[in-house]
Amino acid sequence: MDKFDFKNKPLKELTRSKYKRILEVQQENTKNDFLFDFGIFLKKNGKLIGGCSLMDISRQVFQNAYIGYHIFNNYWSQGYAQEAINACLYL
Repeated sequence: MDKFDFKNKPLKELTRSKYKRILEVQQENTKNDFLFDFGIFLKKNGKLIGGCSLMDISRQVFQNAYIGYHIFNNYWSQGYAQEAINACLYL
């Protein structure tokens, strides 16, 4: 374990209803054009290895957004974040 690892969440926090609420908030943010969340998956087997977000979206004379990402530490330093960010640039 390195300095970026955090303890696992207690199983009581990993409930279907909590996950459903997270999805509802994400859908509301997407509907309001405020935040778009995407999963990052391995091409070879579809395994989820992180996520990427477009946030604080501004659609004025020019369009602007911040890009955030997270990669699970077992997949660091393999180019997955760079590939995900590049994909976000063409959405």
